[in-house]
Amino acid sequence: MTRILEAAAPSNLTAFTIEVIAGGVVVETIVMANIAAEGPTWQGEIANALSVGLVKLNFFYNAAPVASGRYHANISPDDGSISYARDYVYSDVVVDSSSGGDPGARTVLVTVVDEDTLLPIENAKVRLSSGTNTRVKPTDVNGNVTFNVDDATWTVAITAFGYTFDGATLVVSSDVTITYELNPITAAIPPTEPQFCVLKIRVWTIDGSPAEGVEVKVQVEEAPAGTGEIFSKAVQTQETASDGYATFVVPRGCELKYWVGEVEESVDQIGTLEDIVYLENQLGLPIAAI
Repeated sequence: MTRILEAAAPSNLTAFTIEVIAGGVVVETIVMANIAAEGPTWQGEIANALSVGLVKLNFFYNAAPVASGRYHANISPDDGSISYARDYVYSDVVVDSSSGGDPGARTVLVTVVDEDTLLPIENAKVRLSSGTNTRVKPTDVNGNVTFNVDDATWTVAITAFGYTFDGATLVVSSDVTITYELNPITAAIPPTEPQFCVLKIRVWTIDGSPAEGVEVKVQVEEAPAGTGEIFSKAVQTQETASDGYATFVVPRGCELKYWVGEVEESVDQIGTLEDIVYLENQLGLPIAAI
């Protein structure tokens, strides 16, 4: 049976492709064709048998990734029709969602460090927002990231594994060099049973703030290899606290999946040595329906 995927896109594109991601792997790239003047104007054939059920979709307009075109979706095995899973937009890819054009007139150098040790924090996501203009970049090994922006009052949000940040406001009227200190999370004492560890999963809002009261689910898929132990594979459910973290106790060395709502987001291998494991779900929370 031929399966056809339909999607809306600007009619003036010369090329439109969609990546289908299942299990963290790109299983297929669908070349879309413009078929109509109105409505879902683009259509492409789904050829790979793995392109079914809950997947991620990456849109590319004229070979360029589309910041607003990255969805969790459910592809029908029958006709290729799609329904977006709870209207979640996922954010695996760090993007600059500014409106484009020339770079900003000012250079802003941000350094992110640990509040206690003052050591740099690598791969912290720094988000500057002013109105509808948003810039997002990760810090380098020295905790640094540079933005080129125009004069404005910018809201600063920073996220990093194992840290919290209360947010800040940055007034830019000239070049700026600034350091932000992130608060390390004081984790619960790990359980005394040697075969278990603490798993902390953080959920953040689209603006980088901790999301409180969000239901997170965890399910052990495979027990640790060679242990001979029998572990429960029941779904565990916890709500995130004010810092955005939901806390679970899981077997060391197990494989598990975790998700928010109905979207199974990831399968991870838990290490055998860590007492505390930090993960971040890749969904965030939507600011508008797709």
